[in-house]
Amino acid sequence: MASLQPVAVVTGQIDGGRDSAVSSTGRSPAKSLEFTLRQYPCAKMKLDQLFLEWLSMPEYEKVIMTVLDNARQGKQLKAGIDEGAKVGPAAAAPTSVPPSSPTTQISPKKAASPPQKPAPASSQSRPPSPAPKGDTAEAGDTAEVIPQFYFPTGPPVPEAIEAEHQAKVQALFEGAPDGLCAKDFVKVVKEVVDLPGFMAYPLFAKLKAGTPANQALLTKGEFEEWWKSNHIASKDNVSRLYEVLCTKGSEYLVHANFEPLLRAVVDHHPSLEFLADHPEFQDRYMETVIYRIFYHLNRSGTGKLSRRELKRSDFLSVLEQLDTEPDINRVTQYFSYEHFYVIYCKFWELDTDHDFLLDREDLVRYGCHSLTYQIVDRIFDQAPHRFFSRVQGKMSYQDFVWFLLSEEDKTTLPSLEYWFKCIDLDCDGILGPYDLRPFYDEQLQRMENSACEPVMFEDVMCQLHDLLQPQQEGRFTIKDLHMRRENAGVLFNILFNLHKFLAFEHRDPFMIRAEQESKLSDWDRFAQQEYDILAAEDEQEVSLRDGADVLASSISDNF
Repeated sequence: MASLQPVAVVTGQIDGGRDSAVSSTGRSPAKSLEFTLRQYPCAKMKLDQLFLEWLSMPEYEKVIMTVLDNARQGKQLKAGIDEGAKVGPAAAAPTSVPPSSPTTQISPKKAASPPQKPAPASSQSRPPSPAPKGDTAEAGDTAEVIPQFYFPTGPPVPEAIEAEHQAKVQALFEGAPDGLCAKDFVKVVKEVVDLPGFMAYPLFAKLKAGTPANQALLTKGEFEEWWKSNHIASKDNVSRLYEVLCTKGSEYLVHANFEPLLRAVVDHHPSLEFLADHPEFQDRYMETVIYRIFYHLNRSGTGKLSRRELKRSDFLSVLEQLDTEPDINRVTQYFSYEHFYVIYCKFWELDTDHDFLLDREDLVRYGCHSLTYQIVDRIFDQAPHRFFSRVQGKMSYQDFVWFLLSEEDKTTLPSLEYWFKCIDLDCDGILGPYDLRPFYDEQLQRMENSACEPVMFEDVMCQLHDLLQPQQEGRFTIKDLHMRRENAGVLFNILFNLHKFLAFEHRDPFMIRAEQESKLSDWDRFAQQEYDILAAEDEQEVSLRDGADVLASSISDNF
């Protein structure tokens, strides 16, 4: 075990803050060892192995535990090892700190340092290690204890805040000894838990699981038990939101975890009262909102939303807006009913057999046949993501929601990744001419068939280079697209959407400026335009139906 000496030198350097000995060459043992280990990495591996063996030796277990206890208690650490604990040949090996005695001679090459006072009589025979360089504080009998900085369940709550919490709970539950109903519990969630009011209903259902909603009453004791057992006071608001939604023992959120929240929105938001007579559309609305949430938040695409993904999102702020906004259509992120109406109607138009599934021919008809066959094939090859549909060769409603959000707003990160995977034929993370040309050849053929002036591929590449400014000429990475998100959609429209490509070629600069000043996203603008068209068509159908009824009534009166 004599070869353990260099490891002791290294640890001595770390603990003491300075090299405690100098070799005959003028280089400290620690620096000399570091230089040697860089030349001979195998030697470092051997030293690490020997050091681990030394740590596992039962003879030194007591010494190591003593040092750890002293560190926890704030006692000054002693350098060296108890002489009584030395065993075997290693006992004769010199340590990184030379023994202190009145007769010890200081080496001429050793950095001068003030002598340390001898330690009081103890089981250790060596003095305390010298203070680190630059430390102006004198060594005392006890060192400053480092305060705890990691709290697994959250930092402790000050007594004043805890007392304020208790007073609020007492006041809110006062007068209801049997407990509160779900509607009255909303005030507790808003004032005590500090979450939007709609979160009261899923939390109430979670705490009263198995009890009929119309009979359930939540007592003060049940609420405080949940509050204390889950350390809610120590959590931030997003973590509280996650705690309410998440199933006990689970480390992620799935679609089903959002259903109680969406049920509360459908049942209690004033803008959705008209859906009470249409339960089938309530379910479709809830599904669509959940699909939109996971499309934007679940960047891993696993269908399992992590706590980190939830914290990085704006979901809590959207819930707060939903809690105060009487018109749900103004909450354009996730919850707008008009957006749901557009998505559902677009799907219904393509699903001619109404089996709630789309095939290749159905999707080709999207946008008046604006998409190329090649890009549709790539989608059905599941290049952007694995289909949620369990029917081979069919796209489900959820898959269509992902497609539509990606197609109509190519400035979002999920959309860019969706189309990037479609175009990246060799999956090398780079869109080069060999990836782009096959898609553009079909687009070029369509332009010729439509009697449009064709644009050569080389000219398109130059135009894209000027717009996106990739780090490597003619080679586009997902990072390049992220950095130029406002123009990244042009690349994809040129390759597979003829209508949007021609619109870009004949764009009006005044219209572009007006769109930029409106601060609406591409998706919000599309949904607004499509909803106005659909609403006008519905009004026309109603007028025609009413006119037919009036005509039929007048004819019957005449006869």
